[in-house]
Amino acid sequence: MKRLFSLFALAAVLACGCASAAAPVPGEEICKLQAPPETTIPESMDVLLFFVYPKTLPENYTGCRVVWMGASEGPMGKFVIHFNHGAPAAAELYTENKLVASCQMDEKKKATPEDDSSECGWVENFIKEYPKSFRPYLFPVPPDRDPRKVYSAKRDDLVCDNTKADSENKNTQAGLTPDQATALSNKVAAGDKAALEMLRAEAQKGNPSAQNSMGWLYANGHGVEQDYGQAAQWYCKGAQQENAKAQINLSTSYYYGRGVAQDAGQAVQWARKAAEQGFAAAQVLLGYFYEHGQGVPRDYDQAAQWYRKAAEQGSADAQSSLANLYYNGSGVPRNGVAAYALYSLAAARGDKTASNNREALAGSMADKKDLEAGDALARKMDVPGNFLKALDEYLATCGC
Repeated sequence: MKRLFSLFALAAVLACGCASAAAPVPGEEICKLQAPPETTIPESMDVLLFFVYPKTLPENYTGCRVVWMGASEGPMGKFVIHFNHGAPAAAELYTENKLVASCQMDEKKKATPEDDSSECGWVENFIKEYPKSFRPYLFPVPPDRDPRKVYSAKRDDLVCDNTKADSENKNTQAGLTPDQATALSNKVAAGDKAALEMLRAEAQKGNPSAQNSMGWLYANGHGVEQDYGQAAQWYCKGAQQENAKAQINLSTSYYYGRGVAQDAGQAVQWARKAAEQGFAAAQVLLGYFYEHGQGVPRDYDQAAQWYRKAAEQGSADAQSSLANLYYNGSGVPRNGVAAYALYSLAAARGDKTASNNREALAGSMADKKDLEAGDALARKMDVPGNFLKALDEYLATCGC
């Protein structure tokens, strides 16, 4: 039930989907590198870490850029991007130094497979979905719009006290509701400058929902110049006032080192504060930290407990993650029926990975009665207010 290869393929897809260029120049020594010459980690996503070389490219660069992708467990993969006069021209994807996919740009600016394989066929579908924060490390962009500068600016000068709010930052009046703050931030993203000034004024008065929304605008560059340092400062102000959304946003800022010094321990503390308020997304994140030992010792029991809380609220991410634990027997008894039922619930909520895992698990079940039991359990758990009761009753009586 690994997602490693799919993320490798996604990275290769992006490598093919930029500007048109001539055929790559062969024989570049960088193209042949087998291991990173340095261990700079510019970004992490999920359980993956990325090593990029060279980190910066000169103007009109002709040659290769190599990106190694590694996880705390599992094989190292890499993809090689060929540039010709500053434009990406082709890419190859490797796992354990074995070529598994390649694609090149045609004159119509579309990625095409060099053979009959389908790995590059979905470039156009994923190019827009790839996280914008990592993209500048892969492809050169104009210096005045390079988010790398945003990453380096003000990343170490903010220490957000997680024990109390600054007395000058207390919200002394009702102000905007969370829904109103979200609506205003959406207007700002659509180009409404008056909405930005209204939102900023409310944030400066100490409204925590407005502060979180201002952080979101700066993090994404909507209506303002993208600035992770400013984003983290606004998240901090909202988080100190117990705004759960600001707390989880600050948590991820610390986890990825966006606008603050990277600190997994701080990421855990802020995620916990939001999780203890019952915020499902934070409960999933805290479960993830425990499952993978990020900022805390690995503890599958704790991971399962936090996933259960979020799964009970209908979080597909939590249901899928809890299914993984039951499938592997990590922190919970190994149980294929429970895993199948949980994958089914997550799949019904649109989780494609859970859907794929459900089908794979179904194909491995020798006794079709287990499939029927899984479907029945999923129906019972899907009844409002019955999720944990149905799951625990099944586990207590299944004799497995």
